[in-house]
Amino acid sequence: MKTMTRHVMYPAWAYAREIADNDELSRQGWQLTHCGCFHSKYVFDDSVVYRYALDFDQDIADPDRYRDTFAEQGWEFINSTFNGWHCFRKRYDPALPEEEYQIYTDEASIRQMQDRWKRMLTIIGWIELAVGLLDLAMLLGGFRPSSFLIGLGAVLLGLIILLGAKRVKAEDRLLVSGWVLAPPLTCFLAALILVFIGY
Repeated sequence: MKTMTRHVMYPAWAYAREIADNDELSRQGWQLTHCGCFHSKYVFDDSVVYRYALDFDQDIADPDRYRDTFAEQGWEFINSTFNGWHCFRKRYDPALPEEEYQIYTDEASIRQMQDRWKRMLTIIGWIELAVGLLDLAMLLGGFRPSSFLIGLGAVLLGLIILLGAKRVKAEDRLLVSGWVLAPPLTCFLAALILVFIGY
């Protein structure tokens, strides 16, 4: 049995892109068996095509009932990630309408999920920005290159997260072309490098 592991990182605000990529891989015969934050696992089976869905919820009171609710609608639970994403799949039938393959079919539900992400990213972004600015302010007592790089990296990371929070509701634009993600991801990686160089 052929298997594949993909090491891909999707920003939180581009969850629809991850769904679209998994749908495309399924059409090519690669079926998702485990979704993760930094890597996903697939098995090759070209006898079936699935459509995938992601749900974000960190406060599930009854996990069994939660999964049963999706199962009643034809969704098979794959797994959950440590940060609150839950992955589902449903066998694709071209005779069914597209709404059958969306877990959020009404605008209110989509907005509610996006608002949760926007709030969380905004809080994290401001905290990261504040920590970075505090690090830079402490340099007034004496310049140290490592502290400067750590502070600068934290400021950049905070700004990138805040940019991501603004883009949460611009999901359709992010699906149109992958290059829209390139600048934020490049800056994110640059910020991480600056932070690690500082250590």
